[in-house]
Amino acid sequence: PLFQVMLALNNIDPGFAGESIPVPGLTVTPQSVGSEVSKFDLLLGLSNATGPNGSPMLRGVLEFSVDLFDRVTAEELVARFLRVLETVVADPEIRVDRVPVLDPAETRDLVQGRGVGRTVPESSWPELFQAQVDRSPDAVAVECEGTVWTYAELNARANQVARYVLGLGVCPGEVVGVMLPRSPVWVAAVLGVVKAGAAYCPIDAGLPVGRIEFMMADAGVSVVLDDPDLFDVVAGLPDENLDVSVPLPALAYVIYTSGSTGVPKGVGVTHAGLAGVFAEHIERFGAGPADRLLQV
Repeated sequence: PLFQVMLALNNIDPGFAGESIPVPGLTVTPQSVGSEVSKFDLLLGLSNATGPNGSPMLRGVLEFSVDLFDRVTAEELVARFLRVLETVVADPEIRVDRVPVLDPAETRDLVQGRGVGRTVPESSWPELFQAQVDRSPDAVAVECEGTVWTYAELNARANQVARYVLGLGVCPGEVVGVMLPRSPVWVAAVLGVVKAGAAYCPIDAGLPVGRIEFMMADAGVSVVLDDPDLFDVVAGLPDENLDVSVPLPALAYVIYTSGSTGVPKGVGVTHAGLAGVFAEHIERFGAGPADRLLQV
């Protein structure tokens, strides 16, 4: 189809609305003309009509492509649309984000993942990383263009970055911008930020200045790590683990959408969310120490 979804409102003169159309010398009643072929994926047609007590009403018909939808799904779409209409009529002042689209059962299924349960580690990112350091300190953690770091080496460098970030006055819960090229330094920088109890916001230095300024202001970024020679800056700082407690609900990082459909939106990911992804990857993909995952 030329487009997928169409909403048609036939709001004709109220004098001609209803079950009959006054034409001198004739009795005229509207008849629906069905179509065996849907012109669009979905077509919702609404027209003025008169209710049993003479009050104005809207009559609607949903036409759907059977290649894409079955009747049950189409009826669910209608039920959701009616739920929205009934809610806003009952409370015209309600905020749009408070209008229920799904019924309680659908909402419950969505929140609970349709009954799929799994054990999620109750550990923050630094704690999960430290557990891996303890298990295999000499295993390769980072490899890039001839640079190879073990988990112990990465941990030590991240600890130095964390102390440097705290020394800049960054408090736990704040957002730190990381504007570094993809490199081992980038990995240590983001890990160091979260070890300090802060959250990081990745920033591409190639973006337009206005876009970068917007992201920094929107995320509340006050400190940016952008020196590729960061390790020269943090050299000499202690590399032992820090005594910083990171709560699970705390932000781990903030990342922005492309903004191709409007203003870029920042998405905040918590340590609890990362722990869930961690568990999901292990369960769904059987991921282990010998695997490499392509992240696009």
